[in-house]
Amino acid sequence: MVRRQNRFKRTFFKALILSLALALGLLALTACLGQNVAEPGLTRPPTDRAEEEIPVIRQDRVMSEEEAELFARRLNSPLENYDLVRPGGARNLGDLEKVRIERVVDGDTLIVLRQDQPVRLRLIGIDAPESYSHHQEDKRTHEGESVSRIAAAWLTDREIWLEFDQDPYDPYDRLLAYAWLDAHTMVNEVLAREGLVRVKRYPPNTFWHDHLEKLEKTAREEGRGIWGIGGNSSWGLSWKAGDEGRENTMNRKTIYLAGGCFWGVERYYQLLEQGIIETESGYANGHIEDPSYGQVVTGATGFAETVRLVYDGDILSLNQVLAHFFRMINPTTRDRQGNDIGTQYRPGVYY
Repeated sequence: MVRRQNRFKRTFFKALILSLALALGLLALTACLGQNVAEPGLTRPPTDRAEEEIPVIRQDRVMSEEEAELFARRLNSPLENYDLVRPGGARNLGDLEKVRIERVVDGDTLIVLRQDQPVRLRLIGIDAPESYSHHQEDKRTHEGESVSRIAAAWLTDREIWLEFDQDPYDPYDRLLAYAWLDAHTMVNEVLAREGLVRVKRYPPNTFWHDHLEKLEKTAREEGRGIWGIGGNSSWGLSWKAGDEGRENTMNRKTIYLAGGCFWGVERYYQLLEQGIIETESGYANGHIEDPSYGQVVTGATGFAETVRLVYDGDILSLNQVLAHFFRMINPTTRDRQGNDIGTQYRPGVYY
């Protein structure tokens, strides 16, 4: 009788322990699932966007304000789970500076209130087509104005967090930063993924360049935004969405041109109607490694502001490339181009 009772007790306690373990496991699983569902701001691509007709920015007409508003609403439903495709995942906003957007100038430039003062902010790593706000009328584009209207509808009066790279200012005293809407959403990456801007490399601020470039590549392949139907951008890119074979048969040539402010030289070539494959601003002929803009402007590094220009030799000859170059610079001035004075602004042609 005693043995039977002991055996019963052992069986009872084993069953009790197993039941408690199962209960704790279910509780932990429920708590875990509940936490995922309740986490605020977690970006999850909605199924409705996966089936949507891919939106295209047209070159022959500008979007109405109503169309831009509808487009902007889509941007709040991400095409990607950016936390998964972005190196490092979500961002800690406690490390960033919080500001408010007062107004949108165009697709890559904002006016933000920083310490109660309006400051012009240039988004790093992207370049939007020129809008109607450009001071030169012949450089204004319908697609640029459409992108500007979309950005204004999406961003005006919103709070953002600024992430800085190596140099916080450009030569025009514009603040340079990546802008975050929350810990999971960077404005720069959304604009690139949605096909609203071209990704550009602006040394030394290149921390997120590779990530942005991958997002742009996907937008191009989809024919999204400015890369859509008739996607030969009127602001200088000769590659056409849907014409993948052409890129493989291009007669690629490279030349390095120094002629004053590299952004001015780069922009000139970007605006050529055809023949330009790729541009990149940087420095040449100096004597230190990985110089920053702040070091170069001192004039003590020996570097000249230079643009690496990749062009299609079957469309643009070297003579034509150089003819454009000598139209925009004065080769007779030493260490100066216009109001830009210093050894870093000396003209030069390099191979």
